[in-house]
Amino acid sequence: MANERLSSLLIEAGFLDRAGTIGRKRFARAVSESPAARAAGRSYSHTYVSRWIAGTVPRDDATRTAIAQAVGAALGRTVALDELGFRRPTTSDPQAGLAYPGSAEDGVVATAQLLDADLASAPVVLGAPTNVAAWNEASVSWLVGSQSPVGDRAEGPSRIGLSDVQRLRTMRETFDRLDSTFGGAHARNSLSLSQ
Repeated sequence: MANERLSSLLIEAGFLDRAGTIGRKRFARAVSESPAARAAGRSYSHTYVSRWIAGTVPRDDATRTAIAQAVGAALGRTVALDELGFRRPTTSDPQAGLAYPGSAEDGVVATAQLLDADLASAPVVLGAPTNVAAWNEASVSWLVGSQSPVGDRAEGPSRIGLSDVQRLRTMRETFDRLDSTFGGAHARNSLSLSQ
């Protein structure tokens, strides 16, 4: 499946023409000259660019970072890896979501893991039997837990911390993966099957 996000960014950055055919060698040179590629001692050809546009996701972080740097330099802004349409491989933990999270941050992580497993149709999670004990534990933990609610802050101006930024990044990545994988018109099968 073609990487439409990368193609549109390359057109916007002026590396490719509207047909997406002219400029692959120029983009390969820009990626090879990026700081990440130089640090890793890598160089790329137009063949690599063709593969990336066709939907191949580079396996190593250095290559993905080099691509983001080359596109970002041409656009004059920082380009996040998820903007490039490179989907990260997900591994599914069969225990994800079974324990009540001790903090809001843990809840965000557990929700993101479950969503990733759902999107990847991970059989280890989707095919797992119902765990009634987990429901009971979650209910009791919620009732007797002492964690403060999300957003419970002292009055007055509040500071945005690293955990706030990480939560936003996690949710943005999650929604980006949804959009990249299924598009805007996607309807979840699990919702239609449960009704």
